[in-house]
Amino acid sequence: MRKSVETRERNAKRLPALQHVLVGLFVVAWSIPIILFSIYVHSYQNAYIERSNHLVENAISISQVMIQNDLTSAVEKSRKPIRETKWENWQKEKERGSISYNELIHKIRAYMISNYYMDQQFSRCAYYAPGSAKPTCYAGKNGYAYEAYMKYANPVAQAKNTWKKKDVVIKVVDNQLYVMRQLYTSKDKTFLGTVVLGIDTGKLVEDFPLDTVENLRVQIGEDTLRISTTSDEKMGAMYARLSTYAGAEKVTINGNNGPATSYVGFRSAKTQKPVELSLLYLAENKQVYAGVNRMNQLLVLVLAGMVPIIVFSYYYLRKQIQKPLNELTEVSGEIEAGRFGTTVEMEHMPNREFSGLAYSLNDMSNQVQYLFQTVYQEKVARRDAQIAALQAQINPHFLNNTLEMMNWQARMNGDLDTCKMIEALSTVLDSSMNRSDDQLVRLADEIHSADSFLYIMSMRFGKRLTVVKEIDETLLQVMVPGLILQPLIENAIRHGIERVSAGTVWLRIYRQENEDTVDELIIDVINSGKTLTYQEEHHIEDIISGKEKLKKHEPGSHTSIGIYNVNKRIQLIFGEEYGLKVTALGEDRVQSRIRIPLEY
Repeated sequence: MRKSVETRERNAKRLPALQHVLVGLFVVAWSIPIILFSIYVHSYQNAYIERSNHLVENAISISQVMIQNDLTSAVEKSRKPIRETKWENWQKEKERGSISYNELIHKIRAYMISNYYMDQQFSRCAYYAPGSAKPTCYAGKNGYAYEAYMKYANPVAQAKNTWKKKDVVIKVVDNQLYVMRQLYTSKDKTFLGTVVLGIDTGKLVEDFPLDTVENLRVQIGEDTLRISTTSDEKMGAMYARLSTYAGAEKVTINGNNGPATSYVGFRSAKTQKPVELSLLYLAENKQVYAGVNRMNQLLVLVLAGMVPIIVFSYYYLRKQIQKPLNELTEVSGEIEAGRFGTTVEMEHMPNREFSGLAYSLNDMSNQVQYLFQTVYQEKVARRDAQIAALQAQINPHFLNNTLEMMNWQARMNGDLDTCKMIEALSTVLDSSMNRSDDQLVRLADEIHSADSFLYIMSMRFGKRLTVVKEIDETLLQVMVPGLILQPLIENAIRHGIERVSAGTVWLRIYRQENEDTVDELIIDVINSGKTLTYQEEHHIEDIISGKEKLKKHEPGSHTSIGIYNVNKRIQLIFGEEYGLKVTALGEDRVQSRIRIPLEY
């Protein structure tokens, strides 16, 4: 009968719960449209991002061509004095004495102003005569002071490593762009001086097809020109990452500038002598991908509108099916656990079908309670009487031996040990008498009583007795029958330690997990000493089960009655499948094992 019930329970556990099926259908019904809508949004976003990236990359490529053309034009303009040979002729006139040095410089200054200063492409210009450490003539527009030029650009123009065997170089100094050229005659390569032309950055980028030109940086060789003069460490770190993608024409990376702003970066590199040019561009995601942001906002609005509908439909489904089903299942479990008379609250039933089921279940529960009550109460009364009779058996032999030993110890060693023994004896007597008349006690209290008994035994046997305890402390609050450890320990000492010169008693308490049944509390008392023969083990089994009747006055009957009482009380309380079993372990150990269910 029990096996068939367990089989039905196992089969029932394999079946899905109705409420889980309903919730699963609810989730699937709402997940499909949400997933399809999300796929559409994701596809739209990817297409928009790809199109936006392509537009920005085209704009950067156009900007790069424009910068390349402007720089090439500036380089060509710096060659104009040589190409026209005017400066070469003026130099020859000065050598012949036709004009003075001051007149030569005056002509060059006039040439610089008319050809460079008046050109909107340039913001400043300077000329260095051969051997001069500072500009022989200089002209700068508003905002480009001579002092700033002397502080930053002049040292670069004078440095030897600036030229590196080149006639013309493009340098970025103090975030200003310069074309520097050393002028030589075309025939005999006579040095005519150095021309420095400062390019107007504002004019350079004003026609770029980019929304935020200030986020553009121009790399010319090893120098970097910032269009915006503002400095940001995090932005600088992103530009540094972007510049590492050398050799690629177009590369896209993502970067963060704080928790609220994210950027997308583009790089375009191109080399055309004498210019090695790369463009680095960072733009905010929300600016480049504005359509994606609008789609995300639409998605949020749609999902926000769906949330109340989903919540309402789930609440309605739960109220009409899941909640009454849970109440019926809970009451059925209470009845199955033996709490007959438990009923369902009829006002909680939302519809006619569940009301009919609840009425039938309540009627069945009340009838079973009425029929079961008298038989159950009679059985409980008979069981309590048996337990009380078994717990009332106290062996005076142990008490007499203990008192004699305490008397001897007091005479030989003084009062301290005697006091300890009296306390231990008091604990043992309290547990034996069970003044509160409780059938179950905490495992921690039972262990405490056993420790007191072991202390008394240790005073008797001294070093002959060794005790080893292995206890799972998470089980200390478990309720167990009182006075079940002392008889087992006493039996282990009497039949194990007393017969040999020295021995060990092991006390092990742990949880045993079972897959098909409830977990069990296992209490093992193991003693070393003489092993059990097959006949002795069979004899002990008959004593424990009650097949062999014992006489109280026979030698060894006290411990035999004790282990019989332990087994009988456990079976009366928890059922006949639990109790005590004594077995031999190897050649020199005997184990007494108690099994008690943990979910009682």
